[in-house]
Amino acid sequence: MPDFSAIPSALKDRPQWLCWRLEGKPGAKKLAKVPYYASGKIRKGVQGSESDRAALVTFDAAVAAMDKTKASGIGFAFLPDDGLIGIDLDKMVDCDTGEISPRAQKIIEACASYTEWSPSGNGFHIYVLGQTDTTKDNGIGVEMFCSSQFFTVTGKHLAGSPADVQAIDATVLRRLRKTIDLAKGGFTDKAPAPPKTPPKTSPPGSPLSDRERVLSALNAIDPGVGYDDWYQIGMALQAALGPDGFDAWDAWSARSDKYPGSRELVSHWKSFKPGRVGIGTLFHHAKQAGWKSPRGWKPKPFVPLVQAPAGEMITAEILGNPFWRRGLWRSETGNAKPCRENAVHMLMEHPSLAKLVGYNVFANRVELLREPPWGGVVGEWKPKDTSELADWLANEIGVLMKLRDVSDAVALAGWRNFMNPVLEQFNALPAWDGTDRLDYWLIECMGALDKPYHRLVGRKFLMGLVKRVLQPGCKFDYMLIFEGPQGRGKSSAFRILAMRDEWFNDTPFSANLDKDSRMALHGCLLYEISEMHAFNQADHRAVKAFISQMDDKLRAPYAEQFETFKRTLVFGGTTNETEYFRDTTGNRRFWPVAICNANLERLKEWLPQLYAEALHRVRANESVFPSREEENELCVPEQKARLIAHPWVDFIALWLGKPEMALAKFVSYPEIFEQALKLEPARIDHLGNAQKHVRACMDALGWYPDRDRIGEVQVRGFKRLTLEDQADKGDDDVPI
Repeated sequence: MPDFSAIPSALKDRPQWLCWRLEGKPGAKKLAKVPYYASGKIRKGVQGSESDRAALVTFDAAVAAMDKTKASGIGFAFLPDDGLIGIDLDKMVDCDTGEISPRAQKIIEACASYTEWSPSGNGFHIYVLGQTDTTKDNGIGVEMFCSSQFFTVTGKHLAGSPADVQAIDATVLRRLRKTIDLAKGGFTDKAPAPPKTPPKTSPPGSPLSDRERVLSALNAIDPGVGYDDWYQIGMALQAALGPDGFDAWDAWSARSDKYPGSRELVSHWKSFKPGRVGIGTLFHHAKQAGWKSPRGWKPKPFVPLVQAPAGEMITAEILGNPFWRRGLWRSETGNAKPCRENAVHMLMEHPSLAKLVGYNVFANRVELLREPPWGGVVGEWKPKDTSELADWLANEIGVLMKLRDVSDAVALAGWRNFMNPVLEQFNALPAWDGTDRLDYWLIECMGALDKPYHRLVGRKFLMGLVKRVLQPGCKFDYMLIFEGPQGRGKSSAFRILAMRDEWFNDTPFSANLDKDSRMALHGCLLYEISEMHAFNQADHRAVKAFISQMDDKLRAPYAEQFETFKRTLVFGGTTNETEYFRDTTGNRRFWPVAICNANLERLKEWLPQLYAEALHRVRANESVFPSREEENELCVPEQKARLIAHPWVDFIALWLGKPEMALAKFVSYPEIFEQALKLEPARIDHLGNAQKHVRACMDALGWYPDRDRIGEVQVRGFKRLTLEDQADKGDDDVPI
């Protein structure tokens, strides 16, 4: 029976829930878990589409729908860009003894995240933070879901595993994918079975037998060919070798990443009909791969690659494939084709190019991960590298490729080898030592006064920075602003907080905050707004919208379509001024801090533990937002103190300060215009700008808009705020 009380809030707080039912399908041996929306409709169509997201509901709504629709249970749907990976371990428990298999124990311990029992009682569901490709192997019962599929949720927490959803270590993720990929290549916990029939070989020095000639040709063909060619080669082997051909087809197929397992090969083998494909098809593919029929040569036996069990690391990584030439696309004459697919194959298989490029998901760009064979430095992939690669390919395989095809191949190879260096650096931090530093770094390292406001914003700002890395695009729209004369270390402190120079940027924005301004955000952990230059020139409403956005939808230069880039950075500001806010309606997004001389050496010393503490608090689901009370009591007074006063405020204040106005509780617009500002009605614009300025001035003086009746006429004006009114008046823009 389910126990939903143990489900962590990291899952409950997401609107990604649905229901499921056990249903039988025609021809199926067991019941299937079919997903249904809370509305009662079956889940169909593109997972992650707008309609799909709109139909998914909150956790409470899913539980209510389960009871209402008599569903079998509730489920959690994985969606694109949700930052979650689901790891499904099936048939990992001995039903008689209840003992968990060693493989499952190793995987659960390595993932170190929230784990629950599956509905069957013989498997587990692990939820981790991260990003990968969906992959599975039913032979060993291990699947990884990301961006699609759903988990049936029981809430039965596995004792001993963490109670919260944690980020998966990059090394563990690679090892887990390696285990699944190797299992696809035919690895199981059991030793490989010996071939049914020992291969027949000819005496040394004698001509090859027909079987040896077939195996020689088969050995020359890349097992990663397309599905149709792979299928025809199986039929050709059956036609040439009869039942003995299955072992050769199975062992040859096991070398490919596409290997579906022996069980599926058996079903294909039984469906082959004789006479459709002959052995000539096999020889045709072999000759295209450069094979020539040898004589007197004894072929090497087909031995599956050595596999590593789950949880064990491969100590020496071998780059590329020494038989990379077999996978090239070739023309009828046997020459390599000048196509993009060959460039991709070279970047994935050639020993000099394998693991050369990778996609940096933090910076949204392709990067060189090691020194290329043509020379260069590790870092961003540049147009010069594309030209160098095209020249290198021409000399290596003798083909002239278009630069556009080479560029596309580099992008595709990079996407297949993605990484997040900032997340990897956070995961490599030492464990938090338990000493509170987030509350005091502004005081101890930046010379700010020791008061509750500085403790609050110092803690929340670094926690928001960490959360943006763990959950790209999450809500965090606050900017920390350092105030002080030049030379106090304001910009240097922000650069230190960014950890690396390439993750810091202080390029001034254009006043209209255009596409170039948004492109400059890519690859930044912390962006400094120097002297608040561009923001002082831009419209304050555009500034608020720019800071508050969780992602940027734009078309990058030379791109063919718009893309969504989730923000992974926070903003910091520096200024020499003491009054710089122009928005009289509120400046809650800005946290100003007046600093003295910064102790940058202490900040560098504290930095690893500052981020370790922030990482600990964020993973413990501590809020990165101030409460409403903290906003009103601590933040709002600091923000109002930096507000640039409107020039009319003093005129109106002098007028309200006259003895005859001391008891006034209501003043009208005409009184303010005529008596305080000496404006004639004809000089007041009809667009409402004058009224807007008066409203801002009166709000700053503690009056709020109201209406009152003067004689027989109802007029608009302002009422003086009492102490009780001031206590009740809050900022509607503060998040709850």
